[in-house]
Amino acid sequence: MNTSIEKIYKDHQVKPYISPNRDIEDWLLDPKPVPKRNMELLADNLLAVDIILLWRI
Repeated sequence: MNTSIEKIYKDHQVKPYISPNRDIEDWLLDPKPVPKRNMELLADNLLAVDIILLWRI
């Protein structure tokens, strides 16, 4: 199970947090991984996905 997730996110600079409560087996049937560009560290040590999340809130 963890090896499948590692394969999906192998090229990401930072791996996204995956809740231990998430049903991984169900998610792996139709995975929708976080885009690589959203998980790259920016100059100020923030992730693009953090800024996107704050903007949406």
